[in-house]
Amino acid sequence: MKKVSQLLMTLGCFCILVSCALFGYSFYRQNKEIKDIQTLYTQTKQLIPDSYISSEDAYLDIDGHDIYAILQVNDIKWVIGHEESLPHYKNKNIIIPESLLKQVQSLKNRDKLTIHTVSGETIKYQLEVIGKVDQLSKSIPALYCKNGSSYYCINLIKVQYLDNT
Repeated sequence: MKKVSQLLMTLGCFCILVSCALFGYSFYRQNKEIKDIQTLYTQTKQLIPDSYISSEDAYLDIDGHDIYAILQVNDIKWVIGHEESLPHYKNKNIIIPESLLKQVQSLKNRDKLTIHTVSGETIKYQLEVIGKVDQLSKSIPALYCKNGSSYYCINLIKVQYLDNT
């Protein structure tokens, strides 16, 4: 009986070590993804023209990523790309990867979001935090972040249109 309890205790300790290692790796991956997106933001920002250049579906190829725009809210600086591992467009919405959920949840009502497209166009929005929703809307532009089986939603209210001309 004593050997069985020692075995169970050993297995329990092993499970705790494995879960700690997985948590640490998850935290490392999340921070790496945020850092990679911020690096892409810095590289893309340097290449965006100061004045608007008319072009449809323009993108920049940076490190193998198709980048359509940069996005900034307070301290958050992201790129909008083509891949699902980056913030990306879907219908009128901006879909944010689940790894960035904490940053999305830090946003507040009336925060200002600015999007600079690679053609030089600048679009400004005011945020309206909605919270948890079950599905994406196709009628109102919004920022969505996957949160388990639902989404964290923030409506985007256009406040200014600038073409930098």
